[in-house]
Amino acid sequence: MKRLISNEWLKLRREKTLWFALALHLAPVTMVIAASAMGVHQGPPEQRYFVLHNQSVFLAAIVPVIVTAVAFRVELSNRTWFEWLMLPQPRPRLLTAKVLNIGLIQLVFIALSTVTTVVFLLTVGAGGVLIARSIGSYLILQLGSMVVMSAAAVLLSLLLRNTLIVNIIGIAVSMITMVLMAADFSWAIPTSWTYRTGLAVLDHAAYSFPEWWNLLAGSAIWVLLSAGMLLASRALCRSPAVLNAAV
Repeated sequence: MKRLISNEWLKLRREKTLWFALALHLAPVTMVIAASAMGVHQGPPEQRYFVLHNQSVFLAAIVPVIVTAVAFRVELSNRTWFEWLMLPQPRPRLLTAKVLNIGLIQLVFIALSTVTTVVFLLTVGAGGVLIARSIGSYLILQLGSMVVMSAAAVLLSLLLRNTLIVNIIGIAVSMITMVLMAADFSWAIPTSWTYRTGLAVLDHAAYSFPEWWNLLAGSAIWVLLSAGMLLASRALCRSPAVLNAAV
């Protein structure tokens, strides 16, 4: 498996779109830092992190789709999908290596933005408790969005063979998340659930779900949907249509 993951990385390391995805991922924290430096945000550290959390929602759902689409575009645009399937490895194993590589790239992104966020909070006088809560809140938002949106993008890439459409769907999901993230039923939408759960970690009294069972129900939906899409992708990769794949 290590060799397969390494092979996937060799294909992706020259993709400039990954740098674009990293820039998008770091954009919210960069904008908050810039706004604070220019005196636009002069509130307490809690308020500044709240601004960062809200600004991160849109891109937290888009970046996983972009990274996943890049990973599949390498095969589709070069018409190497058939060769990829003909390697002397089981197809699910090849797909697993690709998915793990997609996840590792995004974990590096999240690590960089988390460290940047911690440094920023320290510079504006945040205490240890607030920093710990902010880290938990931020990681729930980023990791939760990464898992469910990557799983969705993998399945869509296998079904549609068109990474442009996959990216458009990702943008649409992000916009829906922005519209519904504060609704009482947001717990039922996985990307909105990660947003609200992250805020609940930051301040449970102010941002908790309307009902006690909302968190559990949202967690179950997130797990079942993410796992279901990955299992569907694993089943689908066994017999895909490999000829004349769209870009």
